[in-house]
Amino acid sequence: MRFLAALAAATAIFAGPALAGPVPVTEVRSGLEQRAATVTCRPKLEGKNTVKTFTVDLARAESAARNAGLTTGKSGDPHRYHNGDGLVFNKNNCDKKDAILWEYPVYWEGIKGDWQKDTKTDKQPNGPTPLRAVYANANGGIVFCGVMTHSTVTAKNQGKAFFQLCT
Repeated sequence: MRFLAALAAATAIFAGPALAGPVPVTEVRSGLEQRAATVTCRPKLEGKNTVKTFTVDLARAESAARNAGLTTGKSGDPHRYHNGDGLVFNKNNCDKKDAILWEYPVYWEGIKGDWQKDTKTDKQPNGPTPLRAVYANANGGIVFCGVMTHSTVTAKNQGKAFFQLCT
């Protein structure tokens, strides 16, 4: 008799949650912050007192970084970025003093195709780009940090001067 009472109690405890209905999606909170789908880069246009605006798709930039990997191609990219500009990415593995950072050229929205790792820079089908995906080598894995741009750009999109974050 005690066995049946214990079994009935256990069934009641475990059956309640199993028979409960689903929680509406509007009530589920993940605690994760939603990331923006794009960033905007705003370098100064060389010789003018204006800013040139580039919008970069973050998923595309991250994909390009992952595809580029951790070995330099014929283009000279990707290559190490030693962060002499003191950029803060606000991401674990990217802001460590001893972080092993890499940079890889990326294009902005409206340009079809990606930077070709094994094509020399002057032969890139889409021409130059002042934009770079930045990523960290975390024990052989790639951690995407963000996108940066040269602070000055020519009319032909050649980057010059230091780097600044795209936001």
